[in-house]
Amino acid sequence: MTLEEAKKHLQAWLDAELKVSQGQEFSMGSRRLAMPDLPYIADRINYWEQEVKRLEGGSGRRRTFYVVPMDR
Repeated sequence: MTLEEAKKHLQAWLDAELKVSQGQEFSMGSRRLAMPDLPYIADRINYWEQEVKRLEGGSGRRRTFYVVPMDR
């Protein structure tokens, strides 16, 4: 999966959320999404946002490590 592909998937789910939230149905392949599908759509948006971040090289959180020098 490339970054561009992940961004396309994310945009498709954002488009679906916009249409469905306006009371319209949205077709994605053979699947038709409607208002009851909003939680599923939100889950997919979250997934693809995380994938885009991962592919961009950021995990969304920073880790700090402390090193204590020791004499042996």
